[in-house]
Amino acid sequence: MRAILAAVDFSGVSESVVTQAARLARAVGGKVVLVTVLVEPVFLQEDGAPSQRVGELTVAHEREVRRRLAEWQERLQATGVMVETAVRKGVPAPHLLQEAEEHDARWIVIGSHGHNALFELIVGSTTQSVLKRARLPVMVVPATRE
Repeated sequence: MRAILAAVDFSGVSESVVTQAARLARAVGGKVVLVTVLVEPVFLQEDGAPSQRVGELTVAHEREVRRRLAEWQERLQATGVMVETAVRKGVPAPHLLQEAEEHDARWIVIGSHGHNALFELIVGSTTQSVLKRARLPVMVVPATRE
């Protein structure tokens, strides 16, 4: 079955990413693989290691991410689209590309946040990194401007 990997970060563009991935899956008789990559938080403290509270917040965040992915999965499956989910931790682009390879994905659907050039230069862009390294078609869904 043809897999369409949908990169989901729960930003404003994520809903459109999931919608486009589902449309593509329906068109080719494929399945959607919803993938979220959790970026490990970086905390700077003068007195050493992060507090226990940081660990609790990280666990709570992952639980919420899994809950939201399950909601999207149920919603898409109710419309007849087969869906799998995956949660990874680390740097997003390499994990997205690895998930695409593991699922033998035919397409990657990813959002563009529309940051300015200075942000992209300093922080980088997951979308740009995926576009540069992907060996399969990538559909970039633009963020809506209000």
